[in-house]
Order: sequence, then C-alpha cells, then structure tokens
Amino acid sequence: HSDKSDHHTYDKRDLLFPYTQDEKQHLIKEYIDSYDYNVLLSTEDEKEIEDQEFSKYDAFLETCKFRKHNYDGLINKSSDIIQILSDLTVKYDTVTKETYEFQEQSDKLINEYNTYLKLNDEVKDYLHYFELLDTFTRRLNNPSPNIVRKSSFKRMLSQLDECIGFINEHKDFKDYELYNLRFKQCLVRALTLIRNYVVNNLKTIRDDLTTKISATKINSVTQDALIYTRFGSDSEFLYDVVADLVNRADNNDELEGLLSDCFNFYFGIRTRLIQPKIWEHLKLSVDDKKTLVQFSQGNISFFTKIFRDEFELFHKIFPRDSKDALLHWFQQISEPLNDTLRKSILRESSISSLCELATLLDKYYEYDEEEEEQFEANNLSTFNDYDKPRFENVDLGEVFHPILQDVQSRLVFRAQVYVDENIVRYRPTNKDFQIGHRRKSEVAQDDQDPDVSMSNSKNTLKDCYSPLSKGISLLSKMYQLVSSSVFDDMAHNIVHDCIISLRQAYNVGKPTIGKLDSELFYLKNLLMLRSQIQNFDIEYVSNETFLDFSGIGDIINKIRNGSSVFNDGGILELVRESVPKVVNNMIDARTELQTELRNIVHEFTEDAVEQIIEPISKANPETAEQDSMKLKDNIEASFPRLKSEIEIFIDNREIVTSLIDGIQVCIFLPLFWGPELTNQLLGTCYSKL
Repeated sequence: HSDKSDHHTYDKRDLLFPYTQDEKQHLIKEYIDSYDYNVLLSTEDEKEIEDQEFSKYDAFLETCKFRKHNYDGLINKSSDIIQILSDLTVKYDTVTKETYEFQEQSDKLINEYNTYLKLNDEVKDYLHYFELLDTFTRRLNNPSPNIVRKSSFKRMLSQLDECIGFINEHKDFKDYELYNLRFKQCLVRALTLIRNYVVNNLKTIRDDLTTKISATKINSVTQDALIYTRFGSDSEFLYDVVADLVNRADNNDELEGLLSDCFNFYFGIRTRLIQPKIWEHLKLSVDDKKTLVQFSQGNISFFTKIFRDEFELFHKIFPRDSKDALLHWFQQISEPLNDTLRKSILRESSISSLCELATLLDKYYEYDEEEEEQFEANNLSTFNDYDKPRFENVDLGEVFHPILQDVQSRLVFRAQVYVDENIVRYRPTNKDFQIGHRRKSEVAQDDQDPDVSMSNSKNTLKDCYSPLSKGISLLSKMYQLVSSSVFDDMAHNIVHDCIISLRQAYNVGKPTIGKLDSELFYLKNLLMLRSQIQNFDIEYVSNETFLDFSGIGDIINKIRNGSSVFNDGGILELVRESVPKVVNNMIDARTELQTELRNIVHEFTEDAVEQIIEPISKANPETAEQDSMKLKDNIEASFPRLKSEIEIFIDNREIVTSLIDGIQVCIFLPLFWGPELTNQLLGTCYSKL
C-alpha cells in the first residue's frame, strides 16, 4: 500500500463518489494512520483474521461507519448551504419589495414631473394670449393712418381672432368676462381703423371725381369712364383691406355696424354720382312718346344695365354683400323709375299692354332652382368663393316688385271696367242667336276685341256667346299675371257675370229662336264655360261629369211594387221626376255653374218630352188608339230631328247621347204597361241615333 500511495496523491475535495479501489485503499489507510497507536497487524495476524468466519462483517461495519461519517459531513454542509440560500431568499424578497416601492415612487415622481412640465407649457401658452393684450393695446393707441395695409396689422387681426377664440373656449377662467371684453374692444378698435381708412379713401376718390366732372361739360361716354372705370381702378386697393372687416362682421352686430357704415358711405357716393345720369335718361325717355311696354322695357333695361355695372363695381371693393345691402340700395335708386312708370301705368287703359308689361316683369321672378341652391351655398362658403360673384344671383324681382304691383292693380281695375262694359252691360242681339245656331261658325274680325282677343289657335271660343268669349279671353290673358287670390276672386266674379249675361240672353232668345233652341244655346255656352274654367287653377278641380238617372229608378220601383205611377200632376209631373240630373264633381264653394247646368238640362228634357207626348197629353179614352198612333209617329219623327238639332249646338257626342237617352227614358217609362209597343218604339229611336 505504501508503494502505491507514493505514486498517487489524493485530495478529498477532488474525490467523487463512487470511489475506485485505489481511492478506497487510500482513504482506509489515511483513516488508520490518523490514530496514534499502531493498529497494524502482522501478516500472519491478518491472514489469520481473514481466515476467520466473521471477518467480512467487520469489514462491512467499518465501511458503514466510514460512510456514515462522510454522509454526516455532507448533511452538515448541505444544511449550511440551505441556511445560506434561505438567508439569500429573504434578502432577495426584501430587495424586490424595496425595488417595487422605489419604482412606484419613481413613476409617481416622473408623472408629477411630466404634469408640471405640461402645466408649465400650458401656462406659457395661456400667458402668451394674455401677454399679447398689452401689445395690441399699445399698437392701437397711436396707430399710423396706413397701418391697416401693413402685413403686421393683418397678423395682429389673426392673433386677435385666436385670442377671442381661446378665451371663448375657456369660460371657466377667472375674469373671463373682463378679458373677453378687452379682446373684443381691441378687435373693434382695429376694424374701426379699417372703416375710417375706407371712408377717408372713398371720400378722396369722390372729391377727385366730382372736381373732374364739374370742371368741364363732358359727354356720357367720358362720364361713364369716370364714374365706373376710373372709380373702380382708384378704389381696387381697398379690396384686401375691406375683406378683413367683411369676414369678421357676420353674426356680430357691432362689427356689422362698422361694415354698414362703409356700405352706406359708398352707396351715398354712388347715388350722387349716378343720379344725374338717371334723371337725364328718364327725362329723355318721357319725351319719346313710346307705348307703355316700349317705354317700360327701355327704362327697365337701362336700370338693369346700371345695376349690373354697379354690381361689378361694388365687388371690386367689397368681397361680398351683407344682409342684402346692395339689393336694398338698388331698390332705393330705382324709386325714380317706379314713380315715372307709375304715371304711365295709371294712364294706360289697354289690358293687352298691361298684360304684356306684367309678363315682362314676371320673368325676373323666374329663377332656376340650381342657381338658387348655388347662391345659398355661396352665402355659407368662405371668402375665396366670392372671387367671381354673379349678377344673375341678384333678385331683381324684388327691385321691380313695386312696378309689378302697380301694373297688377291697374290691370285688375281695367279688367273690372272691361267686365262691366262688355259682360254686365251687354245686351244680346239677334246676331248672337244666329251665330249660336251654328256650331262651326265664322266670326268676323271686327267682332274681335283687340284688347283681350285670343290667338287664332283658340278656335273653341268662336262659337261662344260674345260676353262669355270675352270673359274667358280676359281670364286667359290675366292668368298667372296677378296673385292667385286676386285671380280667384276675379274668376269667380267673371263666371258669375257670364252666367247672369247668359241667363238674360236665354230669356231674350225664347221668343226669337224658340224655347228649345234657347235652352240648347244656354246649355252649349254653360258647357263651354265649364270646359274653359277647368284650364285655370282657381281652387277647384273638375273630376267627372255624368247624368244622374236616380229618379228613373224610383219610378221603376213603383211599377214593380204595383203602385200607381201617375199622380195629381199627371204625366208631366212624372216626366219631371224622371228627368236625369247633371252631376259635376267639384271641390269648390261656387256651385252656381253646376246648378245652372242641372237646371237647364231639366228644362230642356222637360220641354222636349212635352212636345213629343203632346198627342196623349189630354188622356181621352175615346181617342186613345188614335192618340197612340200619333204618339208613335211623333216619336219616330221627333227623335232624329231633335238629335240633329242638339248636334248643331253641342259637338260632344257623349253629352248628346246622354240627353237623347234621358228623353227616351222619360217618355217610355210611363208607357211601361205596354212592353211590346215600348220595345218597338225604343228600337225605332235607337236605330236612328
């Protein structure tokens, strides 16, 4: 063993379990050598022991002790390591907790720091607006006359807008009302400088032009060049300056007042410059002795040109209008035109001329919807959208409205006079009834009233009763030229007067052309009146026209029930009950025309039946057979003649058929007790229709 140990040196720290045989021997030897006494046995003893029976147990026991000793050492070292790890874990937890607390405190401090930084920036920004207030006040206290044209002035206005916007967004600030008032005062003071600058420069331009115009007598071309071209070129530089005022005047009464001052001063200058030109033109036009339409058209065209020139000149200085100031000024400068035309209108007696003038004025009220929408969109857009204003967007209808009112008033008055003279006071003559006999008659040209005559295409009125055709022609001319309420009243009155005139003609015509022809004449003209009135929008709508035969149904029910169809009134009373009634569905309070139509149909049917059944009117039993034969012959002869006579007056086949059918039914129903004779007579009548 010693020899082997000499060759190998072992360090316990380098040994790893399980041990090799050499390592085991070395450890055993080292253990034995650790004792002071010599425990080594001799070779003989060792051999003897080895030979003993329990030697292996001793070796095992020694090995166990040795191993236990090593394991105890390992356990102690492990316990020490575990204790060290436990201490380290506690320290780690402590460090972790302290780290988290430190992180929270750090984050809190960082957030507070960022908050203070942000607050500091906001305070700087907020203070910037309030610091500008002193700058604004100093600059506006002693401004130079031309400060408004400097770029720094425009920047100051923009800054004022920003300051006012800022203060309005922070109404919770202390002394908000005070600072808001001070900022607005600065803005008003700045814009007042613009107002003063514009007024002073306009005054200078006015004085210069007035001096040049009054110095020498100039012609109209030179005058136009001065008051338009020269004025526009001299004042164009004001455009950018005025824009700052115009863009800030919306929805602010105080700033709007400053802009109104500029407008009023400008309009005053322009009025004094163009008034001599206007009065000179009106004076010359009055001396020309033209017709009303020519006179009015010439003057309206002249004023329209002035409006256009003034519109273009206005927008060379002002970016846009405000609250229709330009339109109101147009109305003011057109007052001489209104006064001049009013005199001519009041002297005019021709309805045609008045209607033509009303038509001329009415075109100024015709606006395309797209143009109106575009105009409204422009009013809400920004300043850049007004670079090219359109004169077509100016509502000249409002400017010329007083003229149109005068024309309409005069037209209504002349129409009333015309109706009174040609309808109310008209007295029918034999010629009226001669024309009435022919459905397609030719009317002489001298019968036409040139004042209200219709175009040649209106052939439907040629056969009408003269007052009726004149009334309808008058309504056709005035339709949509006066207000709807005025036209409605006039239409109702004219229809009423026409019915009265027709009734008078009907009464006069009875002894002249006979009762039936008079009734057909009356019916024809009433139908024509109803047909023509339906073309006008006078608050009613004609839906349907038909004949009501409900009375005939009552008679049939009496016959079926076995009741007597005759009464004290005789057969004529039965005829009256069975006469069909004309029903005209109208949505209108005025039912006079409808009533007259129903009454005249009743009268015509009653008179026609009375003529046809005259042979049996006496109801004599002794001559009943002869009377029946006469009735048969009378029916066969009367119906074709009656139909032809109706067709002379009425060209509506449906109405003609309805009238004939009504007469047939009224005749045949009282004879219902004789079906064979009735069917024979009905077949004869229908075969000749």
